[in-house]
Amino acid sequence: MARPTVPRNAPVPAPRVVHFARLGLLVLAAAALAASAWWRPIDGDEGYYAAAAGLTAAGAVPYTDYFYPQAPVLPWLYAPLVKLGGPDLRLLRGFSALLAFGAVLVWSRHLSRAHRREPWVGVAALTLLVCAPGVISWSVKGKT
Repeated sequence: MARPTVPRNAPVPAPRVVHFARLGLLVLAAAALAASAWWRPIDGDEGYYAAAAGLTAAGAVPYTDYFYPQAPVLPWLYAPLVKLGGPDLRLLRGFSALLAFGAVLVWSRHLSRAHRREPWVGVAALTLLVCAPGVISWSVKGKT
């Protein structure tokens, strides 16, 4: 008698413990990003990026009204925040931490879909991402 075949793309339900492991890693990532954004030492050029965002918020244009040696995305991205709260590095770092957490969420979703047949492989990859020092410490800076 022939065995019924399951299509390769068919969803395989992950055990409940896998979902809790993913959730725990996401909570860990959020806490680590928030702590790093608050307590990480300030880089020498982070104030420069905040000043560029402040100038852009005041209506100045990078390359035209002031010298800016980086790509112009960051001043335009941070300018609305600077209008609301001033050029506070904690505000800019908090926003960067939110963006980094959004990236971790996207990766979590991707890994859960890519490894639906072996859900623990996705959890292991998410663990490596969350525990990578560069992800936690570098992505919360108020700079590129």
